[in-house]
Amino acid sequence: HDALPIFFKSTDEGANWTQIYASESDISCVVTMNDTSYISTKGDGILYSADETVWSTLNNGLPTLNVNQVVPFNGQLYCGTEGEGVFIHDDGQWVEDNPGLIISDTWSLTVCNGQVFANDYSGVYRLETNGQWTDITPAVDYELFAMVITMDDRVFLSVEYDAPYDQPFILYTDDSGETWQDLISQPPFAGDDPYTIYADNGRLYARENELMYYTEDLGASWHDMSLPGQFCNYFYAFLVFNGTPFAAACSDVELVKYTPGPGWSLSNNGLSGNSYFQRLASCEDVLFTYLSYDRMYASFNNGDSWQPAGAGLEPGYGIRDFAS
Repeated sequence: HDALPIFFKSTDEGANWTQIYASESDISCVVTMNDTSYISTKGDGILYSADETVWSTLNNGLPTLNVNQVVPFNGQLYCGTEGEGVFIHDDGQWVEDNPGLIISDTWSLTVCNGQVFANDYSGVYRLETNGQWTDITPAVDYELFAMVITMDDRVFLSVEYDAPYDQPFILYTDDSGETWQDLISQPPFAGDDPYTIYADNGRLYARENELMYYTEDLGASWHDMSLPGQFCNYFYAFLVFNGTPFAAACSDVELVKYTPGPGWSLSNNGLSGNSYFQRLASCEDVLFTYLSYDRMYASFNNGDSWQPAGAGLEPGYGIRDFAS
């Protein structure tokens, strides 16, 4: 696809969209802070705008323009780069924020109890109040560390271990990484990739391909909410909205939602087309989904029905990220 990546904005719950920026390289993340919009890209660094009309680069001090993620924290911006670690924006420039951080690609960032946590494929790190990073990598056998997430006062870590066969597992810490603990029991399934983990309202979800389980008691018991056979065998996206899990299953407009007892059922009233779902997002009381290279939809009634919400979006584009 030779089209330029484009950033759009809606101020009416998706009824109309306005193009506000066309990038020369892939857009990796969009965030807002203090009424200013920020875009990170894979090739042009970071751009910002206070009015979504005039865009300026925010690259002073960055040794690379390949940026994976931008995160606002305590009124400042942090960014995770490809190959150069973490930077903080201070006094008009990006300053390397890697003391103690032995890292190249920053795979994920999360905030817990006022501290920033980061991981790459071979380590996990905690940012101290003095600006130093502390290596809090757990002493376990591993192939790679996939991602860190936060739920309440805990940080969870998804780990892949492939010897002698695929053995993904999940760890957690109650003390900011000073000690790591196994779940009481690990998810009762293993694929060939690490678990994608998600947390909401006391539930920890773990998924891979078409399989998903959740626990509310640190693994003492697991509840199966895998996709049934009538749906495509892959979770393309997952989001809990107003307490209801939603998933983008696959092609043929298989957007589904989960209800205890009945399980997964289609939530596609008003959707059309045969493209696969690329993203799920929410803004206030509105749920959004996007069909790849097709169109945007919004639901105002918790997924019972959908209506087009893509007026102004260019046809033939895929959505990389949302922010609200």
